[in-house]
Amino acid sequence: MPHTSQATLPSIKEPSKRAQEAVIKRILTNATQLGFLLHPGRFYESFMLNLHFGHPGRPLPVLICTIYLWAIRLTSNNTTPQIAEEQYLAWALESRAVQPGEWHPYKAMHAIQAEVLLATYFFARMKHAEGRAHVAAAVSMVVLAGLQNIRCGLSGDAVPPPAAQPLNEPADLIEEGERITGLWTVLNLDHYWAGAFGHPMNFDHARMVVHAPWPIEMQLYQQGFLQKDFRTSDTVIDFLDNKGTFDFALALQGMEAKAAILWERGSEFSRKRMGNISRIRQEANRLKDLLAIVEDFLPYKGPDHQPEPKEVTIQMMSNDEAARVLFIYTMLCATEIRIATQLLHGENGDKEREKRFRMATNILKTVDSLRKTGCSYVNPVIGNAWLDASRVLVDELQIVARLRASRQLRVNHPYDASVMIACLKEAVPNMSVFGANIPLLSSQIGEIRKFLANW
Repeated sequence: MPHTSQATLPSIKEPSKRAQEAVIKRILTNATQLGFLLHPGRFYESFMLNLHFGHPGRPLPVLICTIYLWAIRLTSNNTTPQIAEEQYLAWALESRAVQPGEWHPYKAMHAIQAEVLLATYFFARMKHAEGRAHVAAAVSMVVLAGLQNIRCGLSGDAVPPPAAQPLNEPADLIEEGERITGLWTVLNLDHYWAGAFGHPMNFDHARMVVHAPWPIEMQLYQQGFLQKDFRTSDTVIDFLDNKGTFDFALALQGMEAKAAILWERGSEFSRKRMGNISRIRQEANRLKDLLAIVEDFLPYKGPDHQPEPKEVTIQMMSNDEAARVLFIYTMLCATEIRIATQLLHGENGDKEREKRFRMATNILKTVDSLRKTGCSYVNPVIGNAWLDASRVLVDELQIVARLRASRQLRVNHPYDASVMIACLKEAVPNMSVFGANIPLLSSQIGEIRKFLANW
């Protein structure tokens, strides 16, 4: 069918093919941290086709503009004028307003991908309201397409109602994998930023239920790991109830989805008023048990861990895999900090204090390992974890200062001020590598520098 909306698209002149290739390679190098949900090889081929902007053989126009937008943002030097970034942002938003109708074969998944990238872009630039709006749009698209019910195993009256805007049957396992990955990428986005800023989620788990498999790596879909007859239901509910769920436990995609859920739940827990102590403790123990399960499968046990012979370590992984593992580990530790902080004044306060101090130092020491992966970009929500960890050490430094002033500081005090200051000072330059082009991270690192200025 002719793409009648082409006339309303912005008139843009794309760069040369050589420049386009550099753009797409930069994006795919950072694909996981950006929230890229499409098959990289297929997307690369369609992006590089010698066809005009708006042709149905190429990615959706809004997605092409957003790819250029992010490529400019990720440029490591300042030679690209800011006006170019603002122009591509304007083109992206203008293209977003164009309804592609039936002319684009992958309009739904490409539109979801564009919303994910735009949401993270605005959060990275500290434009919170715009970021939230694009998360809401992405969640709406996922629900309208019914992606939360892919491979639903319910029957009879329990079967969810049909999707309002159902997609065609996937052409193959890769397309189905893109849809499952798309669902969880959007849910991760929703969980992470709701936890970071304390606002309600767009996907309300109290009203909407996920009946889809946990995500796995794209190449595993391609290899047929997800059997055609596999069905599931109540995925998130069963996880939070600590019921055994079928999934590939070592798949990083699934681990990150669980880490994102726990980050949001742990953050919500940290904001609760301490009412019924018994219930609070019960909820905390449930979250801790779930964190322990994910941590047990994660192939990284902390910066001071001595690996056993034949144990898989991040040094054996690709740079992308190592960065993903370290990101997941950091967010799990940050969740532990938020839970422990809420329990500091309970009967096990000393134990919780020790736990959050250990998690904080682990986060700060892990930044060095993250830098050594060579990845130039990390999901900016990690800045909340870095800030939380730094605040824990600053809290302890203030306690040490008060004890020292009152001459009550023991010689063998467990939290040595010089060690804590050194930990912070070593972490900040490593953080700065990732904050160069990301204003949100740069601002949070600036706050940590202010902490240090007083010591």
